Amino acid sequence: MPVRFAAGHSGQLDSYERSSVQSKLMGERSEVVGLKKDGSEFPAEASISKLETGEGMVFTAVLREISERKAEEALLLNSRNKFRNLILGFKFGVIVHQNGELVFINEAGKVDTERVDFSL
Repeated sequence: MPVRFAAGHSGQLDSYERSSVQSKLMGERSEVVGLKKDGSEFPAEASISKLETGEGMVFTAVLREISERKAEEALLLNSRNKFRNLILGFKFGVIVHQNGELVFINEAGKVDTERVDFSL
C-alpha cells in the first residue's frame, strides 16, 4: 500500500474493530492503489474479509491488479465519447432507445418524443 494511503486503511480497520455495525467494505470489492516491490503503483481491486479466532480478529485482503481492465475502460470511454460527439454533429436526427426507453437523441432528432412510439 502506498504510504499516502496506509494511515487511512489502518484507520478504517481500527474503526471496524471498534464498531458493532458491519462494515460495507467487508465482503465487497473496492478499487485501491497497490504498490509493487519496485515502488511503482498500480490500480487494484481489493476484497477484504475478516476471521474471528480465539486470539482475536484477523483481516485478510486479496489484491488483483486491474491495470489492463482500467486501460480498456479508458479506451472504451474515449471511443464512446468520440462516437457521441460525431452523432451530435449530424444534420439528421438520431434517436436511440432501449427497451422502450429513450437513451439518446441528438439535436437534429429532437422532435415531440411524446408522440414517438419506442416499443418494438
